[in-house]
Amino acid sequence: MLGLHGIKKSNEGLRAVYQDRTVTAVDLATINDIWEVMRKSVTIAASTKSTEFAKEKSEETAKTIKRAEEIWARFMATELTTVEEQLAQEKLRLHAAYVTAVNKIFAMTIAGDFDGAAKNLKDEAELLFYRLHETIYSMISLQGKVAAEEYESAVNDYSSIFMIMIATISSSVLLACALGYILLRGIYPPESNPVRRLMDLAA
Repeated sequence: MLGLHGIKKSNEGLRAVYQDRTVTAVDLATINDIWEVMRKSVTIAASTKSTEFAKEKSEETAKTIKRAEEIWARFMATELTTVEEQLAQEKLRLHAAYVTAVNKIFAMTIAGDFDGAAKNLKDEAELLFYRLHETIYSMISLQGKVAAEEYESAVNDYSSIFMIMIATISSSVLLACALGYILLRGIYPPESNPVRRLMDLAA
């Protein structure tokens, strides 16, 4: 039971490295790519000075934001470290601020206020984007560090359990040999040993 429990625990540790770190890193990178697409959309909308184009990009961006939020929900369902929780809170704050700024730019562009949209893009949205992008990138970089720590822990757990199993098996074998010897001694006491009796007769 000890061996099976140890192997199960080790497997769970390695599975956590994959699910909570490798998959998470890919999801976070995807979110960063999505924000980059959204940034390009709002930049083009503010520069083309077309209300129809701005409306079209605004609708596309709403769908893009929803997709990013769905991926983010998967990340939040994983087991987070203290640092990850702190970065996640900062990301959520920047996320909300950036989405508000983007929606404001689209609204201004659709209303025909192209100069105001361009100014808001430069003075507010761009600054928020870079801070949001940097925060998510920090979370991606953190995955490698945490994955290495969790993998090392899983390997150490497996090694410890393996050594305990070897020691237990060895002890069991030695105990079985000792009990067998005692039982044989009880069945065949020294004085009834056939070889010993032949040697006594020869003497």
